[in-house]
Amino acid sequence: MKKHSFIIAFPLVFLACNSSTPKVEEVKQENNQTIELTSEQLKTAGILLSTPAMRAIASEIMLQGYMEAPPGNLISVSAPYGGYVKSTPLLQGMHLHKGDLIATVEHQDYLTIQEEYLDTDNQLKLAQADLQRQEQLFSGEASSEKTLQEARSRVQGLLIRKGALKEKLDFCGIDASKLNAGNMSRMVALYSPVNAFVRSVSANRGKYIDSREVIAELIDTDHLHVELKAYEKDIQFIHEGAPIRFTTAANSNKVNMAHVHLVGKSIGEDRSITIHGHLDNESASFTPGESVTAFVLPPADSALSVESEAVFSQDKHNYVFLETQPGSFKLVEVEILGSNGEFTAIYNAQINESSRVVIKGLMSLRGMLFNSEEEHSH
Repeated sequence: MKKHSFIIAFPLVFLACNSSTPKVEEVKQENNQTIELTSEQLKTAGILLSTPAMRAIASEIMLQGYMEAPPGNLISVSAPYGGYVKSTPLLQGMHLHKGDLIATVEHQDYLTIQEEYLDTDNQLKLAQADLQRQEQLFSGEASSEKTLQEARSRVQGLLIRKGALKEKLDFCGIDASKLNAGNMSRMVALYSPVNAFVRSVSANRGKYIDSREVIAELIDTDHLHVELKAYEKDIQFIHEGAPIRFTTAANSNKVNMAHVHLVGKSIGEDRSITIHGHLDNESASFTPGESVTAFVLPPADSALSVESEAVFSQDKHNYVFLETQPGSFKLVEVEILGSNGEFTAIYNAQINESSRVVIKGLMSLRGMLFNSEEEHSH
């Protein structure tokens, strides 16, 4: 629109039953966005002003996102010492409970470790019996101190070896306390350490894998969170602890609750910031990666708002009239951030809590401004 000064005539008073020329007053329009009125024109137009204020606007902020697991919740399962995969019931996407079987793996090394543990345990029992005998002999001066020290050293060495072998058995998932000569096996079973979803399976029955290869990847579902994307205009209204109401794509009829745990500090290339939400009910069942639609309720006194009647639409844009000085009003485009009917939250860098906006007499100002533009365009 062109910017220049001109005078327009606007009929403020009509004589209903008279064909004579109506009384006309001049209204000064400094440019195509500002109108100046005299005190008489202000009174005739019924102009009433209001000051924006920070209020709790009930309208929630809608955000999109997905269910996500923290990086620490990704679990790679592998065989302690490698071996042949004898069986695995896993399928991608399967849900596992803690303790469910992941796979059985066969290797001679597992049998060797069990054998060494039981053999060491037997040697330790003999060494402990010999130590007890040497202590009795030494107390009766029937044995030398050197012999007693050698017996103690032998017991100590076997205790160390037994402890190391027990750790190896634990690493293989074998309970050393229940191991005996009758239940040794070259196969070990791998179980899920947590409630989880199977993200991927990379081993099949009969395949040989070494200890560095991954049999399957699991996602721990005990601590899933809501990962949301918010844009710059909304960040000022989102604070830690704010409630989140969300639904998933899989079940859009069920409303779930969470709360804002962290608000990101860096802005992405698409001008968005990540919002991290913790679930109020962590026992609820969700699938990692499924999309969600969420609504965040801003805290009290969080939004700069005006009476809803101050905001109007024109050509698919939203505006208010801002008083720049007494009798002078500027058309300012605003972004609507939410509304509770009575008040509407708005955003424009020019408007703050010290501003004054028009809430009554809008029709007169709109007529003066937009009608004059139409006349000038002709």
